[in-house]
Amino acid sequence: MASAEKAYLFRHAMMRAAAYDLLPLTARSELHAHALAVMEQLPADDPDHFAFELADHAHFAALAMPDAARRHDLRVREAGWLKRAMARARNNSSFVVALEMAARLVALDVADAETRHAAALQAAEMSGMLGRYEDVPGYLELADSLAETQRLRANGLLSRVGVTCLPQRRFDEALQLLQQALGCYRDNNDPGGEARALGYLGNVYSHLGEREQAFEHYSRAEALFREAGSWRGISTSRGNIGLIHKYFGRHAEAEQAYREAMAIDLDRGHREGVPRHVGNLAVLYRDLGRLDDAIPMFQQADDLFRELGDRPGTTRNLINFAECYKRLGQSHRAVTMFASAEKLAEECGLQHTRADCIYYRALTLHEMTDDVRSEAVFLEAVAAYEVLQDHTAIGECFFKLAEAANRRGDHTRLYDLTTRALSGMHAGNRVVGQEGFELLAMHAEAALANDQMQQAAESAGAALELATGLTGLDPIQIATLKAIARKAQASAAR
Repeated sequence: MASAEKAYLFRHAMMRAAAYDLLPLTARSELHAHALAVMEQLPADDPDHFAFELADHAHFAALAMPDAARRHDLRVREAGWLKRAMARARNNSSFVVALEMAARLVALDVADAETRHAAALQAAEMSGMLGRYEDVPGYLELADSLAETQRLRANGLLSRVGVTCLPQRRFDEALQLLQQALGCYRDNNDPGGEARALGYLGNVYSHLGEREQAFEHYSRAEALFREAGSWRGISTSRGNIGLIHKYFGRHAEAEQAYREAMAIDLDRGHREGVPRHVGNLAVLYRDLGRLDDAIPMFQQADDLFRELGDRPGTTRNLINFAECYKRLGQSHRAVTMFASAEKLAEECGLQHTRADCIYYRALTLHEMTDDVRSEAVFLEAVAAYEVLQDHTAIGECFFKLAEAANRRGDHTRLYDLTTRALSGMHAGNRVVGQEGFELLAMHAEAALANDQMQQAAESAGAALELATGLTGLDPIQIATLKAIARKAQASAAR
């Protein structure tokens, strides 16, 4: 009986579609117009429950409506329902539907410029959330052309930062755009816009390693969001503040902030925030050594990101999840996960993240002392970073290659690798701390072995300068560096 019911339903749907196709176009328009009028009068607890269907009925009603006035009215009603459907989909974190509604609204010339501007920005943001970065520039350019007021231009600047500057790590440009937007919002007494700009500034400062400034901006943003009663903004700020607490080792405060943010998003139905907070908790537990708690949370975050269609979020979570498996001693599994994250990043157009995934894969193989495979992957990472002109990252790759060469006793390559590593890391002012000391020490020994006395003296001296601020160093290594410095200086003086 069940199969007979299914067969009937299938045939019924086909018969309905066939009957619809047989209707004259004007009859179809009248049918949709009638359905639109009836559905607009239906009582509903949620006034936008039928917004998607009503937008469709208005669209198809207008297609072949012979009366010009009625046709214009239907298109205006379509724009109104699309606007409400777009907002509803965005609030429910239905990224695909939100993008579809925004793209349709952008194309409706009967909608006013401000509405189309907001739709273009949402289309750009949803394209970014879905990993469709190739569509982002077109929507941002369209939004720029529709920005008739200073406030709309500021909104466009924020979107540009969020979907282009931050993913592409163009932090100097982001700071300039955000300062412009912040000034505009303050001039126009727009605390909501000011809060969003402050939150983005916090993100930029966090990426630049200026955590105190990031914390200050996140806190100011949260205060403004609370004044405005913006729960989505409050939860985002709480989550960001948790990240800064974690960085400074305030683990209890970080966990509390993450859980407060997650409780807000769960209570308000903000689906996109939940996997971020779950993932942040997983990272916290991982770094505290609570791996049994971290693993199911990473898996939960992965499921939620995939359910949303948030591919950049899925990529970030895979990277963090892989690090968890490394700590469990399952490095081969971590290598596989980094490769999966790399593939997702490439599909999304996230070239910096893709390069990082290649580096993480190489680093894991390096830590497994699998020098044959790690060297090939490090060189692949170098090629990816060269395209991005990330000299610091290139230097990091050559430093790890130098470590492997030093481990094998391959002193022929060591001088070249340490020289290239120093070149890249000097460009990013990264020859600091324990890592900088080790690199300079290796370079000093390699330069001496290759009769490059001046470079040996300089690197040994720089290593000894760094050593004054470090603890736990090998006294024999310090004595060796002093001897290299004296010998190199003596040879250079001849």
